[in-house]
Amino acid sequence: MATPTTTAADGPAPARARPAAERLAWLWDAFAALTLVVPTVLALAAAPSAAHATVTAALAVGLAAWHWLTALRQPAWAETSRMLLWLAGVLVLTWLLLGRHESYLFLVYGLYPQLFGRLGRWTVPGVVALVLVVFGGTGVLTRDPQPDAILGIAGSVLLALVIGFFVNALVRATAEREAAMDALEATRAELAETARRAGMLAERERLARDLHDTIAQGFTGIVMQLEAAEQALAGDAEAAAAHLERARQAARGSLGELRSTVHALRPADLDGAGLPEALDRVARRWSQDTGVPADSAVDGAPRPLPPDVEVALLRTAQEGLANIARHAGAGQVGVRLSYEPDRVALSIADDGVGFDPGAASGGRGLAGLAERLGALGGGLTVDSAPGSGTRLRAAVPAP
Repeated sequence: MATPTTTAADGPAPARARPAAERLAWLWDAFAALTLVVPTVLALAAAPSAAHATVTAALAVGLAAWHWLTALRQPAWAETSRMLLWLAGVLVLTWLLLGRHESYLFLVYGLYPQLFGRLGRWTVPGVVALVLVVFGGTGVLTRDPQPDAILGIAGSVLLALVIGFFVNALVRATAEREAAMDALEATRAELAETARRAGMLAERERLARDLHDTIAQGFTGIVMQLEAAEQALAGDAEAAAAHLERARQAARGSLGELRSTVHALRPADLDGAGLPEALDRVARRWSQDTGVPADSAVDGAPRPLPPDVEVALLRTAQEGLANIARHAGAGQVGVRLSYEPDRVALSIADDGVGFDPGAASGGRGLAGLAERLGALGGGLTVDSAPGSGTRLRAAVPAP
């Protein structure tokens, strides 16, 4: 069965209520079955005749079969007008069973959760109808009514109603909380996607500027030199040759710039290697070039990362090591890659002269790295002081 998901006043609960409640739906059905089986056993044991017992058993089986055919076999009926058909059959059979034996009053406790879970906006009318069936079926109001019997039944009904509405409110609150969590996760995903797209646009703009400032200008110069050589061919072979040589040099320069641009898109150190291997390769090569020992270490279990994250962290390491070679005067350098549960961090530490980050103007290289990391949702920090070395740390979200 469906667990309580609505109240009569508020209408159907949010759609997220049902997935949370259905995990325990079988408990409500098992409880309803128990409230039918126990009174039936007691009624059959106290039956005055075999015929009486047969009719009682037939009514109990009929109620179980009716519930199975109209509710359990038709889950799409829940909270629709079709459930009124289920309610009518349940009320009639319950009335008849209450008249067979007083222990069937226990059945009411199994029916209330069914009403709250299945009737939707008809919950209150269904509860009122069930209360009338209880009083009519037990004959409390017609056969010499006793105050204590009336109060006992009324108290039981009231308690069941209070519990039903309380459970219903809890389920609705849970559903609303789950819906809010889903909305929050969706918002976070949208923000991450927006940041990713912004980073892509920024990278495209940077690439367009680089191509314009290097390749396009280089080809313009080549065209100009070739046109000048063409004009000089008629009367000055040496000038034409000089123009051709300059065009050749410009073409080579443009080819070099193009290779550098392609290299920036996917560093060669990452070809066929993971980020830890690429960083170790960069550190060893830098150590050979500078003569300064550089250690590379990895914390945590390495895992695959998006290509843009790997490129950003590798560029950070290259820029950081280049700055150390130019300015730090270090005797020892450490490169550490840390795989954390929700992010990946890279730190580059040296024991050099250090500097005051607040007073330093900063280079374009670190600023560009900060922009690249920021587009990925990460950040770049510099921790340094005169005479205390420098520690550069980059962190990028990577669940």
